[in-house]
Amino acid sequence: MKQVLRSILINHSALALFSGVVSVFAFAPYHLYPLALVGLIGLLVSFIYSNSNQQAMMRGFLFGLGYFGLGMYWVSISIYQFGEAPIIIAGLLTLLLIIVLASIPALVGYCFTRFYPYNNLVKLCLVFPAMWALSEWMRNWLFTGLPWLLTGQSQTNFLFQGMASIAGVVMISFVVAHFAGVCVYAGLSTPRKRVLSALYLTLFIVSLLYLSTLQWTTALGKPIQVSLVQANISQSLKWDPEQSKKTVKKYKALSQPLWDKSQLVIWPEAAIPTPMPLSINTVNALKKVADQHHSGLIFGVPAFDHDNSGTYNAAFAIGNVHGQYYKKHLVPFGEFFPAPAISKVILYRLNIPMSNFSRGALKQPPMVMGEVKFAIFICYEIIFGEEVSAAVSDTNANVLVVLSEDAWFGHSPAQAQQLQIAQMRAMETERYVISATNNGLTAIIDNKGKVITKAAPYEAAVLTAKVQPMTGVTPWMHRGIDILLLLSLVALFLGKKLEKRFPKLT
Repeated sequence: MKQVLRSILINHSALALFSGVVSVFAFAPYHLYPLALVGLIGLLVSFIYSNSNQQAMMRGFLFGLGYFGLGMYWVSISIYQFGEAPIIIAGLLTLLLIIVLASIPALVGYCFTRFYPYNNLVKLCLVFPAMWALSEWMRNWLFTGLPWLLTGQSQTNFLFQGMASIAGVVMISFVVAHFAGVCVYAGLSTPRKRVLSALYLTLFIVSLLYLSTLQWTTALGKPIQVSLVQANISQSLKWDPEQSKKTVKKYKALSQPLWDKSQLVIWPEAAIPTPMPLSINTVNALKKVADQHHSGLIFGVPAFDHDNSGTYNAAFAIGNVHGQYYKKHLVPFGEFFPAPAISKVILYRLNIPMSNFSRGALKQPPMVMGEVKFAIFICYEIIFGEEVSAAVSDTNANVLVVLSEDAWFGHSPAQAQQLQIAQMRAMETERYVISATNNGLTAIIDNKGKVITKAAPYEAAVLTAKVQPMTGVTPWMHRGIDILLLLSLVALFLGKKLEKRFPKLT
């Protein structure tokens, strides 16, 4: 084992690949969060020992292959198992996605060595974190966006609650990359500078501890008793028309004891598989029960619009909660085809039953229960921090509700990774997050990002807990990504301006 590690450290290309693989274990379900720092240290070392821009680019690409290859392999499950594509096609499409994502750290490696040739303090501690953070921010919108496995998302159980509410998850990525730069700088410096670096990092950590004590929001009224229903319907049966009535019957049976217990019952994404208004009789019957018990129900269901010009992945509220929501950020190839003329030819063999949805309006009113407002997000939407923040700010929402169907990805880390992302949204907005899923991980998260309670995955379950509505605006919600972008641009400017004023390290 020692011989293997020694060879990896000597071979910096192997180090880059190994660092990408190791970094994945910082995320859920493993939660070995220090490995995010270890991975970035390895990547940075492989960059500064590159002999050319092209070599640094290749090492960034190798890091990305290890990182996204291990961290997102589960995409192939939905394509092969539920899309019914041949295993070779599923593998090739997943590989293509991984290659596209791996090109982003490759670009970081090229720019890092091409435009900043001097390995010194400012390059390691300012330029690297700025470039890394900007590359992760870019993943929020590039090719419709896929901000999955952002470095900052791995730190939900560490020191960064305060940092999240001030400047968001990508700022946490900046700080972790900054720590990596300081560690590498210390390792290549004199003993005296190592002591100073250790002192600096200690003071930085103390500052993070202080930030975590700040509270930007306050409680609104009394807590609400909420019940979440996880029916664990097999994905292979869910969209079978003959199974639809059995699915709804199971949700009704699991919900029956809850109406007198909870003020609000929540079913997950597409819990009622038959689109509205074809399922109106079922919905009216549920509304009657909810009204009788002075309770409310939020549920996912496909829906035709009033003139049948589009179909939406939607959520509706009945009983003592009112409103509806149409999903607005759709999954490419899963819920819509970005380039229909081309992609439908390539993917014609896929049999995904939710692949022809329309986008909902960008701004939609919240669901309302008395004075409490619920911001609704359907599955994939919760990964977009800026969009979640904007929706909460625009509607003055007090609680975040996420309806998901993660059975698409089998028994993989995808569910745990998405729950961890929801924790980050709770930290950024200082709101409770209710996550209702078909087969896991159904959970309730408090306004500090802590999972209060969680249902066991892959089995039918009911989860009941108190949820405290919150009001107020965090700095992240007010300024959004501006703080991070300004800091990164200043860091890049200073890195170029001061690059010759600091001694080279290598």
